Amino acid sequence: MAESSDKEDSSKDAILANHPLYPALTAKHATSMMPLGDANTASSLGSDTINVTIHSLSAASCTVAPISKRLPASLVIGRLKQMCKRVFKLDIDLQILHYKADKQSMLVALDDDDNSLAYFGVSDGAEIYMNEIDMKAKRREEENVEKERREQMEEQEERGEGMRKLQLDSVEQEKKAVAAAGNK
Repeated sequence: MAESSDKEDSSKDAILANHPLYPALTAKHATSMMPLGDANTASSLGSDTINVTIHSLSAASCTVAPISKRLPASLVIGRLKQMCKRVFKLDIDLQILHYKADKQSMLVALDDDDNSLAYFGVSDGAEIYMNEIDMKAKRREEENVEKERREQMEEQEERGEGMRKLQLDSVEQEKKAVAAAGNK
């Protein structure tokens, strides 16, 4: 037992040596950090649930009152989007979700439907915002990306054609030089 305690102390010392601000940052951001359970103990559903408030920023449902829910931290974003679809009547494919841990924090995108709330660090008391994807802006962005790709391809083809022309000119000059040397 004393050996494992010594190993824990030495690993803590190594972490503190490499990351001297760890204690201060842990204290400052304790409310937004998810508690990590002991791997040897089973956790109850009550200890793995978080209270969140979900707001709609979509034009069609922005007047609907925000909903407060107690959700499991293991809830995947895809299921959360299904819940938002039922409440706010916005198709899942048009939803984009963000969350704020508290009033001062920045919005964080919940952009992977296969990961859980815990994966994104959504903590108790967080606010989740559902917004509608602007399809026109998305289409314009896709068109701009495609246009840029075409321009790059044309530029590469022009460069390749120029290189091929230089090689042909070089071969012609060598032929002329060989022919001139043979005529001497």
